[in-house]
Amino acid sequence: MKIIFLGTPQFSIPFLEAINSSHHKIIGVITNPDRKAGRGRKVTPSSIKKGAIKLGLKFFQPQNINEPEFISQLKELKAEAGVIVAYGRILKREIIDVMEKGWINFHPSLLPKYRGPSPIQWAILHGESITGITTTFLDEKMDSGDIILQKKIEIKENDTFGKLKQKIKVEGCKLLLKTLDLVEKGDVKTIVQDDKLATYTKKITKKIKTINWNNSSKRIYNQIRALNPTPGAQTILKGKILKIWVSKIINRKSSLPPGSVVTCSPKEGLFITTSDYLIRPIILQPQDRSKMKDIEFLRGYQVKRGDVLGIFK
Repeated sequence: MKIIFLGTPQFSIPFLEAINSSHHKIIGVITNPDRKAGRGRKVTPSSIKKGAIKLGLKFFQPQNINEPEFISQLKELKAEAGVIVAYGRILKREIIDVMEKGWINFHPSLLPKYRGPSPIQWAILHGESITGITTTFLDEKMDSGDIILQKKIEIKENDTFGKLKQKIKVEGCKLLLKTLDLVEKGDVKTIVQDDKLATYTKKITKKIKTINWNNSSKRIYNQIRALNPTPGAQTILKGKILKIWVSKIINRKSSLPPGSVVTCSPKEGLFITTSDYLIRPIILQPQDRSKMKDIEFLRGYQVKRGDVLGIFK
């Protein structure tokens, strides 16, 4: 089956490679235009553009994918189906109708739950023990198309965003290829999503990254692992940003206010109060420094019992 692939971030690369290695043929790749990125604001191509070049695939970078001129260009390619993996833009009806066999959208959640951006992080943030992956036929609304295939994926207690994302990529490539085979054969039995059961996510903002020590230890623990390896959960200590990458709940309580340092021993580690139990930030990162263990941190930084970790104003 002749396919157009839409994607942008690094997350999309394994899916592009999996399809390219299958009997399906990618005849074009669509990704976002090059953007300025990094401290130097250097113009940088998307990960998918780099992947397309590496694989020798023809690529397009329209400013507006829904423009009539580009739709005409797309029609000339005579693709049978389109595949979307984290493209980041909404397709309108005019371009959806171009594909004879439709557009297949891959989404890393059990739709209709967690529609929108960052569904992997939000599943961990909410303390879910099960998430999943879904392929749908695209429609004009966000992640609301008819379901083709789904698969549940377990979220383990110590899974970070990075670990869970890797599981999802591995299983997602298998599910997407199975979906393409069904679509090619015309052997698809879809399920209509129940909009009443839909939940929605949003992008990870500064507020979501910031630890509120008045929350429960479990909620903070989930926040820390949901934002590892990027962008990192953060707090303020003595006016400087402190990121926390790995933590552990300590089954002890303290009468000190939430966010207070209870223990700061180079032997025991750093223990901080929450609304219930203590949190030990095992791996942390002071501002403008590398990641380090809490014991190493306490050897180099002046921290005492009663110091309070704050939030961004």
